[in-house]
Amino acid sequence: NTELLNKTIFPFIKELVLSEIDCDKVLLDAPTLFESGINSICFKTVAVLADEGVRLKRIIKRDNLTEAEAKLRMSAGKSDNFYKENTKYCIKYECK
Repeated sequence: NTELLNKTIFPFIKELVLSEIDCDKVLLDAPTLFESGINSICFKTVAVLADEGVRLKRIIKRDNLTEAEAKLRMSAGKSDNFYKENTKYCIKYECK
């Protein structure tokens, strides 16, 4: 169960990250920033968003997944609206 796993490991992740911070200004590249609760110590948050089709192609190529597997993985993540509502800034990634 993913929820049980997250409840078990996120406190340790948060503790490890906090123990590694040794100055006032730090940039975190944290895929589980909100899930772990580390966002509570952040002054500002930034999300980089891309269209679903772009994300789908990148996941299939990067992880060698089928389209169905990639869509399943994408559905497990938070929605664009979550990031728009919970981050200070959103950057829209445009693939040309």
